[in-house]
Amino acid sequence: MISLPRFEQWLEITRTEPLAESPEIAAGRQAEEFLKGLVDSNLRFKGAHCFVGKRVPAPALRRRFEIDLVVLTRKQLHILEVKNWSGELFPQRKGWVQRKRDGREIEHQNLTRYNSQKVEVLLDYLQKHGVNLKNTMVSQKVLFMNERLTIYPDIMADRDVIVRSQLDDYLGSQKGSSYGERLLFSVIEACLDAEKSSILVGGLFKAIKKREFKEAVKALSELRTWDLVGCYGGRILQGDGLSLRCNGKSYDLKKLENGKRLEFKWQRNRLVGLLGTLLTRRPIGKVRGLEKKTGIDPRSATLLFHAAGQPSPTSINLRELEWFVRG
Repeated sequence: MISLPRFEQWLEITRTEPLAESPEIAAGRQAEEFLKGLVDSNLRFKGAHCFVGKRVPAPALRRRFEIDLVVLTRKQLHILEVKNWSGELFPQRKGWVQRKRDGREIEHQNLTRYNSQKVEVLLDYLQKHGVNLKNTMVSQKVLFMNERLTIYPDIMADRDVIVRSQLDDYLGSQKGSSYGERLLFSVIEACLDAEKSSILVGGLFKAIKKREFKEAVKALSELRTWDLVGCYGGRILQGDGLSLRCNGKSYDLKKLENGKRLEFKWQRNRLVGLLGTLLTRRPIGKVRGLEKKTGIDPRSATLLFHAAGQPSPTSINLRELEWFVRG
């Protein structure tokens, strides 16, 4: 006998609108994925440790600051913001403006000034973990990856701005297994050379004490990244996953281990899904990654998610989602 409730559930799934990613966000995510695809959480090169996409808590400001790339050497801590912008970039008032190829203009903060705030927050975090580094032992840079970005001279004159072409001298000497890996090693080499230049100008740097270096590696490793949610249609949301509700149960997503992935499977195909709905008793939706494969009712299954930059969490129906990854 055909179940009308099951048929109505399936109709809800087929009526779900796909959400595509915007071109600007997709371009930014390419830079993030470039870094995250190279290292899991900690890569070592010439004694340097590399950390990608770390979020540093700032309790006084009731927020977290995201740092794209942290390179820790025996003598300095380097913070890098990585952007994949295209078009033109010019200064305006206290910030920067990106003019796209189609004439649209996007206002940004002056990233080198913003990075200075991140430096203070990171130093405070490390101090609470027994690592006392002076400001002189920390450098910050903004790396523009896209060679199709034209940067006005006033911004290029900022010594904390790096463009991809400045890494060319390093690329040829690297022996990484891929172009991306060689590029990352080139960034580290540039950091090491910057240290040497600073020594020549300002005198000898004191090396970070062995104990503090070890504690710094541990503290940086423990920093979390964003949780990610993949929407039906390709859009990706980043923020904090709070809870998953399905079949009358609630699962605390904060208790999942870092890197844990949940997949939400739906009968979206109109022909196969309809036949499966009408002729079988198989669940219309499933969650993979919990203690066992769980069938779900799309009408009541939700994920509570606090998206980055939003003032409060929102409840998202699982039929709109494809996957969730714990950061």
